[in-house]
Amino acid sequence: MPPSPHHDSKQSVSVVVAADESYCIPLAVTVASMLESLAADARVDVFVLDNGITQASKERLQQSWQDGRATIRWIRVDASLFGDFPIAGYISSTAYVRLMLQRLLPESLDRIIYLDSDLLVLDDIAALWREPWEGNECIAVQDVACPWMDSQHVLPNFRRVRSRLAAARPVPNYSQLGFSPHDPYFNSGVMVIDLAAWRRRDVAARFLACLERNRQYVTFWDQYLLNVEMHGRWRQLPLEWNVGTHLFRWSLSGAGGFDRQTLRRITSRPKIVHFTTADKPWLIDNMHPFRGHFFAVVDRTAWRGWRPGTPFARLSSLTFRAARSAAVRASRLASSCRRLFHTATGGRRAEP
Repeated sequence: MPPSPHHDSKQSVSVVVAADESYCIPLAVTVASMLESLAADARVDVFVLDNGITQASKERLQQSWQDGRATIRWIRVDASLFGDFPIAGYISSTAYVRLMLQRLLPESLDRIIYLDSDLLVLDDIAALWREPWEGNECIAVQDVACPWMDSQHVLPNFRRVRSRLAAARPVPNYSQLGFSPHDPYFNSGVMVIDLAAWRRRDVAARFLACLERNRQYVTFWDQYLLNVEMHGRWRQLPLEWNVGTHLFRWSLSGAGGFDRQTLRRITSRPKIVHFTTADKPWLIDNMHPFRGHFFAVVDRTAWRGWRPGTPFARLSSLTFRAARSAAVRASRLASSCRRLFHTATGGRRAEP
């Protein structure tokens, strides 16, 4: 694999985000907090992949990101690209946008930082831009909610902490794919991507083919496909760059194979806070420790004063709660189906 060109620290950083209308406020916070944390001499090109944002919301977002160091570029997403991808609960088709980046972004881009739209960026994102590839196509953070291909084989305290994991085996057919239970699994919310390498291998087509081969095993939507196709082609960033909700819960219990001292250090000074799970800070009864910081940034955007007490917010909260319940039910049903299949076939699995 030929190396990507050297990236000068003075070069404008290319950041990609994606959202639909329902995520406009957290998107505003993600980009606004990134700009607030950006070095004074840095420049950033922000590519917003628009999966259904209204013109009125676009104008408010533009107002929220007025910064001489930033250029905002809008790219309309064709929803038909994701018609064949499974969605459930609070996950929309926007989750799959990152799989089609090589087809959606300008050919001139060979390196990007992808950010989810539910982040609080507390450190200079340009530091990620300077990360070396070391022969990889993707740089990301291990997913603390499901850190290994098979946590049962890795965590010595698995029985005690299994209820705190989002999944013990996030790639259920990992062994059929030739993966080790000790292989780490990454979260797709913060990624540095070698887009030139993705184009050379036509990774978008590989994602689609992977979906067709493994549809019955797909869990956590886009992350299954990314972790399968990027297996052996990604390296880890420090946990501080993508501090998910599970880490704050685990800092009190020492779960997940991370010692308590490390967890407390990371959660006290995160570089990026990621509001993972369906329990988001913009919901009425959320108790996230960085919820206050989230709304402090909201008040520095065009949504100043917005709080989840308005009729719209209450409706959104109820919608998210219902969606979360539906997602949990769907996950349990899928697990039951897999167990039934396993029993009926005597433990044999279909070929991946």
